Parts: sequence; C-alpha cells; structure tokens
Amino acid sequence: MGEIHAEVILENAGDREYFRRGDRAETDIRRTTVNGIVDTGAVTLMLPQNVVERLGLQTQGTAFVTYADERREERALAGPVGVQVGNRSMTMDCIVGPPLSEVLIGQVVLERLDLIADCTNRTLTPRYEDYPLLKLKALGMRRRAGYGFLDRRQRARMDAPEPGERCPCNDFRGV
Repeated sequence: MGEIHAEVILENAGDREYFRRGDRAETDIRRTTVNGIVDTGAVTLMLPQNVVERLGLQTQGTAFVTYADERREERALAGPVGVQVGNRSMTMDCIVGPPLSEVLIGQVVLERLDLIADCTNRTLTPRYEDYPLLKLKALGMRRRAGYGFLDRRQRARMDAPEPGERCPCNDFRGV
C-alpha cells in the first residue's frame, strides 16, 4: 500500500464572497493548486503556514492535535478556505501546519466530498460521479423509533456499521 496524492484547488473563501457581492473581480480571488496527501488517519485538512499566508487566510483560533506518534500540540486554525477536489468543492477551516510541510487531506474532506480512498490502487475517486451522497446516520431514525424504548440488541444493531463497512472510530488518529 502506498500514499495517495490528489490535486487540490484552494481558494480564500472570503475573497469568493466579495466576488459574489460584486466588490471584487474574480481574478482577485487568491487561489492556488497544491498536491496533497490523502491521510485517512487525519481528521481534517492541514495546510502549511506558507500556503495559508499565500491565500491570506485569517487565524480563527487554535486546536490541539495529536500526531501519529501520540505527541500533542496546539496549532492555529485558519479559514475559511475553499477546497476543490475534482468536481467536488466545500468550504471549511484548516489546521495551520509548519511552513513547507505537506498538505494533508483528512476524513472531514473525504466524507463531505463523498470521496473514497483506495490505498491499494493509490486512487481517490467519488462514490457517485455526478453528486456527493452524504450519509445521515441513524440518529434521526432513533428519535422516530423511540430510541429510549429499544432493548440493548436493537440499539446495538442501529449503531453497528453496515455489512462490509469498517468502523472508522478505531482508525481516527492524528490531525
């Protein structure tokens, strides 16, 4: 198994909003294209400090991150940043990584854009070509079904992953 690389178009979402209002030309939107590493062990998007500065993203606070070697560190959050992979796009905040570090594409991006990481073939592909299909877990179903009145086995079945689906809760580490 190897690394999966993906071309990602990043843009300052604040600049995009100014363009939508007519206060800025589209050519004035700060954007860049980067080659990111798909990291299924990472939770969110991490951009190097130099990319954050190039896009002119504003600091939004801080967050504690845990690295794969169990180190913990407080890192800055910045955004909002527009993220586009293929024909899928979203807006989010990101973790600010060290200057010149690699762009890490984590689970939040993969889930929101409905992309599947195939480590064997080193590809990142949409589950459905035309549109993302966001899965809403059984929370709404629990409420309608009177979740508090179900026995333990019924609740366990509702919380269990679908057949063939790995439980992601054991995989999440890192940023």
